[in-house]
Amino acid sequence: MDCEGLATELEDTSGLDQEIEATQKEIDTAVEQNRRLIREQAVTGMPTEEFDARAAMLNERYKKADEKLARLKAEREDHLTRGKGIRRFLSALDAQPQNLEDWDEQAWNLLVSRVIIRRNGCVEFVFRGEITITVRAA
Repeated sequence: MDCEGLATELEDTSGLDQEIEATQKEIDTAVEQNRRLIREQAVTGMPTEEFDARAAMLNERYKKADEKLARLKAEREDHLTRGKGIRRFLSALDAQPQNLEDWDEQAWNLLVSRVIIRRNGCVEFVFRGEITITVRAA
């Protein structure tokens, strides 16, 4: 998959959006059931132990769904941020000349992730996207 395809795939959050919607419905259901429980307790005067047990169960359900919702929203935001980052990288890369005549620090920073100098004299250039080229010193 090329970088453009990866950016598009990351920015397609439809699956996460569906999970977020379902989780939000789960939260809304737990809140509504808690309201009903409070009304029921007020009308029927159910024993405190029963009320507390049912309320604790609903509270735990709400808490789990709320944590899941926060995680899903953070994941969605991460996907969008990474997709935008890839698009910015591609745009900056497109702005570079095809052949570099002189040293271009910006192009170096855009293309090279890290350089590893080995004890055996080899130098590894790790490019963005984790492509590695090893050069052996003469």
